[in-house]
Amino acid sequence: MSTMVRRRPADTGKASGGMAARRAVIRWAWRLFRREWRQQLLVVALLTVAVAVTIVGSAAAINIPPPGNSGFGTAADKATLTGTGPHLAAQIASLEHRFGRVDVIENQTQQVPGSISVYQLRAQNPTGPFGGPMLSLISGHYPSAAGQVAITPGVASELNLKIGQVWRAAGAARRLDPRTR
Repeated sequence: MSTMVRRRPADTGKASGGMAARRAVIRWAWRLFRREWRQQLLVVALLTVAVAVTIVGSAAAINIPPPGNSGFGTAADKATLTGTGPHLAAQIASLEHRFGRVDVIENQTQQVPGSISVYQLRAQNPTGPFGGPMLSLISGHYPSAAGQVAITPGVASELNLKIGQVWRAAGAARRLDPRTR
């Protein structure tokens, strides 16, 4: 004769602990909190400080003004002129007469085709009296002829340009010189 013992399955309904189990968990949590409240307060304080430093740091990084010479090199003043031809030449001559030495920098903002990205197309003398600090030569040499152009690696990548190709921008064709990057 054999005897078999079966275990009764655990109840999973509402009658399986219910309010008494909740009370036990709440008492356990309260005991943990009373015992470790200092550590929990320290963690909350450190998180608060970290969030505050992140917010203040990002606000400061966004609102810091650029250096005074970032837009026009080492010049004390900047004049923005528009137009072409003899009228523009007369304005430049007037500025030279009034202020002395000037450094003319032609600047146009162009959009990358099929993108929201923009780049600046600039005509500037790299040895000019005021605009020199605004330029940085990574390799090669500065353009020396009217049909040459120097571009940054980022613009070359955006426009899919390779050395020796002809680049058409602002109504003119320019060649990316093999010695220019």
